[in-house]
Amino acid sequence: MALQQQIQSVALVLILAVAACSSPTTPAGQGADTAAPATDAADTAVASDATTADGDAATAADAGADGTAQDGAPAADSLADATVSDVAVSDTSPGQDADSSVDVSYDAGCGPCTLNCVCKKDYNGCPLQECESATCVDLMGQITALEPKLTACTKDKGCQPFEFPICGSVGCFQLGVGVGNDLSALENLAGKAGAASCSGFHCGCGPAPPTFCLGGKCRTCPPDCDGTCDEKLAALVGTAQQLASFCGSDSECTVVATGMCPVGGLPCGGIAVNKYAKTDALLGLVAAYTGPCGAAMCKCAVPGPAVCLKGKCTVAP
Repeated sequence: MALQQQIQSVALVLILAVAACSSPTTPAGQGADTAAPATDAADTAVASDATTADGDAATAADAGADGTAQDGAPAADSLADATVSDVAVSDTSPGQDADSSVDVSYDAGCGPCTLNCVCKKDYNGCPLQECESATCVDLMGQITALEPKLTACTKDKGCQPFEFPICGSVGCFQLGVGVGNDLSALENLAGKAGAASCSGFHCGCGPAPPTFCLGGKCRTCPPDCDGTCDEKLAALVGTAQQLASFCGSDSECTVVATGMCPVGGLPCGGIAVNKYAKTDALLGLVAAYTGPCGAAMCKCAVPGPAVCLKGKCTVAP
């Protein structure tokens, strides 16, 4: 019996010794019951890469306070913050300084002049945030005062474009003036404005829009189409003839649909023009004439084809 008890005691000692060797070391002051279970490296990696059901990155369980995971990679929250910062949309509008509260962006047409003065203008006629000189303001005032006389016209003489300066390209100061009017004062003032580098008195702009004698004044129609029905019809017929007046072959001609009844020698439903010509003014005059003047819109087929006959586009007979 004594021998059996000794054997049991030795076995118990061996079991305790093995258990002591295989158990993790418990920090001082911490009981064995409170030790945190070891975390498997593979489980940690899975937790770091896990995502929530809505697709957003879940916070890694082992992310440190500095936003860096234990393996050195940024935590999911840190990555998300960095992405938003990199692609954040600026609140500063185009044409607005970051430290300015004044929005001078040009959206629909032109933006306003935000200065307490007459602003310079760019090539499109939009105001720049720079004051025009007093000399230029005075010169423009004198030209404006002359405009009623310069733009006066008669139906017989009509209108012509005035541009300044005369250069290799088109001058940017443009005004429709009556044929036969004295332009010497305008030419003198325009020369002074060009020498003073005033806005608009330089080269590099597009051709001047056509002007028509409507209501005794040279107007750009559209948008200024204030005139009698006879004047509008005369402008419409004259524009149609001008747009059809040049061609080298049938392939250069086309028909612009108008829907108009035959009037003023124009065919029903459409007008033959050179296909390279700009038709904005023609269509504007069609709208200005057919509406206020009560011109009937006919339901006739668009005529055609357009052919080049003696250097002019016309509807084939």
